[in-house]
Amino acid sequence: NMSTIKYLSPVILKSWFDSFPEVLATRTNSVPSPGQKFVIIDVRDDDHLGPHIPTSLNIPSSTFLASMPKLSQDLKNYDCVVFYCMMSQIRGPSAARAYARWTQEGSDIAPEDQQKIYILEGGFENWERLNGGVGSIYIAQS
Repeated sequence: NMSTIKYLSPVILKSWFDSFPEVLATRTNSVPSPGQKFVIIDVRDDDHLGPHIPTSLNIPSSTFLASMPKLSQDLKNYDCVVFYCMMSQIRGPSAARAYARWTQEGSDIAPEDQQKIYILEGGFENWERLNGGVGSIYIAQS
């Protein structure tokens, strides 16, 4: 059911960080609705080197399908998963679709209770443009 995938504006994503400044220090990100957690997946490949969205995890698109069994387990307790690549035209959307298929096909969970899957609108380029470089900072990957 691909209707579960929505585009997320970088402005809204930034507001999630702004609402909870402590998310910048942790991998457990909270969204403005109480008790909800989000995680950001960067599927860029070699073009990932350099700045990225704070707390994002890099899972290159070239190895994305191979990492799916572990990834779906690692992410299952998050309410929202946000995918992005450089422009979110090919790699981000195809990762989001593959993840949705893997996690939701044959699932008996009611649609409204399923994990929300987002594609970051315009990708990293748009994030950086809208945030003027703020937030696209070099962060040591743990």
